[in-house]
Amino acid sequence: MSELSLIFWLIAYSFGVVCIVIKTINYYKKLETIESIYFQISFLLLIISFTFSEYYYAVNSAKQNFNFDNIHTIFIEQFIMFSSVLLSYTIVLWIRSKKKIVKSPKIDKIFRLTFFILLIIFVLSIIFYFNPIFNHSILIVLVASIIYTIVLSLRVPSKYDIALLNKLDKLFAIVTLIFLPSIVFIDMFYQEFSFIHFFQRIIPHRFHTVSLYYPFLCFFEILQSIVISRESSNSIITISKDFLKEYGISPRESEVLQLLIKGKSYQDIAKELFISLSTVKTHISKVYKKTSVVNKIELIYILNTYNKSLSV
Repeated sequence: MSELSLIFWLIAYSFGVVCIVIKTINYYKKLETIESIYFQISFLLLIISFTFSEYYYAVNSAKQNFNFDNIHTIFIEQFIMFSSVLLSYTIVLWIRSKKKIVKSPKIDKIFRLTFFILLIIFVLSIIFYFNPIFNHSILIVLVASIIYTIVLSLRVPSKYDIALLNKLDKLFAIVTLIFLPSIVFIDMFYQEFSFIHFFQRIIPHRFHTVSLYYPFLCFFEILQSIVISRESSNSIITISKDFLKEYGISPRESEVLQLLIKGKSYQDIAKELFISLSTVKTHISKVYKKTSVVNKIELIYILNTYNKSLSV
């Protein structure tokens, strides 16, 4: 494994870990959904599998008469395919969780069924020793999931109702549309460029160039998480009596809601209202359920939309 490869991997892992940490913080603040964390973890697993692949081939390729069809190679290939299956599912969950999409039980069932079929294909690929038909099926579904994600990023606005997020989503989709096919092409036709010595030095053999894309993805996700956190802390929203009445929010829930919108933490709300932390969580959970939201950003969007309708 070359020094340049190690630098690429170090950058990829650093961005990945930072992104997951920030997403987790925002999740516990009720600013982002768990699906964004699932997506980042599944992509990181794919990067880990690529790391194992490059390292294993770098260590053993110089050995004479080395058999690359041994149990270790099979395990690495299984790891890559399983990570691809997981990513195909979580990328769809991720993009649907951040866009204004009407939830449909039928569509959700279709996605779950697709994931189940992918798992079956993965098992069959192991049984039949990675038959190309099964491997290509998994890759086709992964590509379809990526295309679906790009389309939603370009055409469907963010549910957070933040203009900057919509711009970032579109920029991310456009760059992905240009960048990702290029690096996949390089992976597939690496040998065709073997006559270019400089190219071989930049991208060593068995180095999966999709790892160059991962830091870019994490950078955009980190930016979006920072924007969401900033907008949440800076938001000044009034809660009308009509809103409380329409959604059936009790006086106590209203007190908790007022403090939550001001950016108070659960612990601060508990101290200010002289109630337990579990009681605060219960009240907030009931408010989310009554307003059909899953986090504070969605709640802010509902409140803004309601206030705009009153001013019309």
